[in-house]
Amino acid sequence: MRRIKYKKGRRVQPASLEYTGIYTDKATEMQLFVYNEENIVEFQNIIVDEFIKNKKQNQCNWLNVHGLSDTLIIKELADKLDLNNVIISDILNITRGTRLDEIDNTLFFSVKSILPNEKDFATISIEQISFLIQDGLIIGYFGNLPAVSGLQ
Repeated sequence: MRRIKYKKGRRVQPASLEYTGIYTDKATEMQLFVYNEENIVEFQNIIVDEFIKNKKQNQCNWLNVHGLSDTLIIKELADKLDLNNVIISDILNITRGTRLDEIDNTLFFSVKSILPNEKDFATISIEQISFLIQDGLIIGYFGNLPAVSGLQ
């Protein structure tokens, strides 16, 4: 059996807000779903102020944040929601392992997802998915690690 090796990311201070994943030309995008038992509304390519305006108090709000390279957007969202900087640092430092924490009435967890490459099955992509859960709000953050090749 062959072991998979991949490069570890650079080390960052625990409370620094520095992205450690793959930087791409693709902008950070947000997508919001507001729903209840009878209704669902989707908002695509929104900015932080639109998210704050469109989230509803008595409904479920699910925000997906795709691409974490724009740390200013991530920090702005954290400031609007009064999120702890340690949690935001863990979201941006995607080289860390699986984690589960509860800080200031916010449940946070992150996991790795392994995705096969569509063109080359010997290469896989690794994505970190982090979730924040608060009363009536779920936020999913998606960031990519470098691809791993040489599988047999």
